Amino acid sequence: MTNQFLMNNIVNSLFNSYSKNNMLKILDFLIDDVKGIYAEWHPLGFIYIKLFQDKNNDYRLHIWPKGVRSFNKTQYPIHNHTYNIKSLVVSGKVGCEAYLIEKKANSNKKLYEVHYSNLGTKLVSTDEFVEVEKSNISWTNAGNSYKIKKGDYHQSVVEQNAYAATVVKNYNKSSNIKPRIIVNDNDKLEYDCPTEKIENDLLLDKLKELKNRLKNNL
Repeated sequence: MTNQFLMNNIVNSLFNSYSKNNMLKILDFLIDDVKGIYAEWHPLGFIYIKLFQDKNNDYRLHIWPKGVRSFNKTQYPIHNHTYNIKSLVVSGKVGCEAYLIEKKANSNKKLYEVHYSNLGTKLVSTDEFVEVEKSNISWTNAGNSYKIKKGDYHQSVVEQNAYAATVVKNYNKSSNIKPRIIVNDNDKLEYDCPTEKIENDLLLDKLKELKNRLKNNL
């Protein structure tokens, strides 16, 4: 039985019953195979690490390092997804702000579609102007999870001077639509968000930091 197969089973088990020991095992797998991991700075400012993908689900690890995630943070954080999300907080706490949108022709906010490629993401203008209203925010602490429904507009919140990490399960994906993001200054037809890979040394440091935080209940 391969390490990858073992890790996949352990990752899957986290969403049935969270275990800190199992999360530590996952981090050990990742640390031992750091050169084989796909990781990048996500345009929304966190470290994005691919864990694995099966026929129905996509599993990822997200890390918000303390104080440095603004390195690549977009100024357009409100967005939706083409799949359902279950996000398990394994360190720190994460806020999820939910938004309501309404079409409004004279608004200065506009919907852009998110297009993916090997080079990164591209935001492509639609002809839909909207008004945005925050409906609520909910906070989730380590060891607990929250869900986001496909199509719901939201943004994740981790305070700049705080640290957080989540294991994320994406499921029930729709392949015939594209995710959307809300842009305030909408004079451009397209915005490019090129992929920014993370060097192995930095990735290893951040994985070890998360392991240390779990072991010491930080």
